Parts: sequence; structure tokens; C-alpha cells
Amino acid sequence: MTLLERLLAEPHRFAFFQAVMLLEASKRGAVPLGHQGPPSEEALRLRSDISLAFPKSDVSAIEDLGDHQTPQYRLTAAFMGLYGTTSPLPNYYSESIIMDEQEGGSLRGFFDLFNHRLLSLFYRAWTSYRPHVLFRSGGRDEFSDRLFCVAGLGSKGLKESESFPAVRALRYLGLLSQKPHSAESLAEMVRGYFHLPADVKQFVPSRIALEDDQKAKLGKANCRLGENLALGDLVPDRMGKFQVSVGPVGYDDYLTFLPGRENLEALKGIAQLFAPDCLDFDLQVTLKGEETPRLGVALSHESYLGWTTGLYYRPGKDVPVVFS
Repeated sequence: MTLLERLLAEPHRFAFFQAVMLLEASKRGAVPLGHQGPPSEEALRLRSDISLAFPKSDVSAIEDLGDHQTPQYRLTAAFMGLYGTTSPLPNYYSESIIMDEQEGGSLRGFFDLFNHRLLSLFYRAWTSYRPHVLFRSGGRDEFSDRLFCVAGLGSKGLKESESFPAVRALRYLGLLSQKPHSAESLAEMVRGYFHLPADVKQFVPSRIALEDDQKAKLGKANCRLGENLALGDLVPDRMGKFQVSVGPVGYDDYLTFLPGRENLEALKGIAQLFAPDCLDFDLQVTLKGEETPRLGVALSHESYLGWTTGLYYRPGKDVPVVFS
């Protein structure tokens, strides 16, 4: 028996909030209860228990009205109603509703227009500070959206990025919201996300291309020796690049970081979240030396020269591979 089937069979064993949460979760795409509606597109309808007997639980009954009905479920609550034992109105109102219902009247339905809204707002107030209840797949709920905005990930492009969707960064939004970003916070996020050793190396040497207006032009510009003269089109630089290193890792983990694989794309996405636009970065994945495959014919492993195979073999020595 599934949890939903048990809820429908024994509703009195469930608390009101838990029951509503489960019923809402069973109807994907339904309008959240207690919001702007329309009520016809909500997952369930709420009403009060008309009985004057002492209630044994928050939930008296749950009816499945059928898949073709909207809302599909009707939950009867034993508290906070305009009729029944918890009503603030005089008892004769409840007695009149009971007699009217026995005669096939619609007085109870009229009162339930207000009961539904009252109970819906009560449930909405309960969910306000419970993110696990509000959360929707993909981080499409209002609370997650606010967290994304705090961390600077509120734009649609960042939230729907193919390499690293923002929803994967929810648990790290505290790190992302800290400015400026540090190398240690980036390394911590990589370690936590992949559950692998990771480090960030700063001030990695590189060579950058000169713009045309920065190149030496004899007798015209950029030709003062020791000040602005540079030979060639490239100059050394230590300020514009860092390196994210993962490993040493086993061979199976290493394969997931090859170009085109999901983990390498996710690693790029994480680095891009932390890196300012002016900085470049390399990604280094180190393979454990004892798991380095040997080059041979008809081997079972995937053979990519420079990535999984080499022309020489050094047993026991870790193999770093850099992807720019």
C-alpha cells in the first residue's frame, strides 16, 4: 500500500498539514493551496466536519472524487470551521446546516466557500517558513527564486543553464552570496558537490594576446624599452587565470570528467559561477597512478590518446590532465 492509499484509507492517522501536503504532491501542476487560485485548479477542496461529536483527529475524512474531477480530493477537517464543534457561531447554525443537508439543501456548501478559504490560508501560513514544503522541482517555487536572487542567480539564463542549473547550487547559496568569492569557497563547493578531493590554484601563469593598439609600432607607439615595448603578440601574465584541480580520482570517476561528459560540464559551470568575467581558468583532473591504464591493443577500456592512454607508462605516479 502506498502512502497516498494509506492516507485515503485511514485519514484519521494523519495530521492536517501532512495530509494536505501529500494530496498536493500527488497532483503535479495543481495551483498551490491558499494562493491566488483559481480554486477549481487546486488539488483538493477543504471543508469542516459537521458532526457535533468530539473529533478524534484533525482529519475526519478524505474523499477521492475521481481523476476527472478538479479538485480531485475533498478533505474534511475537524477544526477551524464555521459550523461543527469548533464553530464560533451559536450551535443552532450547525443544527440548521445538519437539517438542511438531510433535506438535500445547499447551505453547507455555501458555508464551505468560507471554510475552504480559511483553512487554505491557515495551511499557507504554516508553509511560509517551511521551505521543504514549498519546494517545487527545478527550484520553480517562490522561496527558491528569492534565494537565487540573493546569490545573484535570479536570471532565467543562469537558472536554466545546461551545464550547471542553478537548482543544483541551492545548498551552496551561502557561499555564492559572499562577495568577493574566495578560492577556498570554490574548492569547498567542488568538494561538496562531487565528493572528491579538490583544490584551487591561484595566479596560474599564462600568455595573453595583445590588442592591436597595445602592440609595438616603431617610431609611433609602444616602443619605449622597459616601459611599454613588447616583442610579439603575446605577453606573460599571472593575474588573469586560476586552476581548479580535482583528484586524485579513480579511473571510473576520471572518465566522467572527460570532455563532453556531465561532470566536466558541471565543473565548468561551478567555476563560471565563482569566476569574475575578467578571469580565465583551467580544469585539472588527476588520475590515480595505480589505476592508470596501459596502452595496448584490444583493451576493454576507452582509449583516448592524451586522456586515457599515453605512449609511456609510469606505474604508481599520478597523472594530471588539464582541460582549458
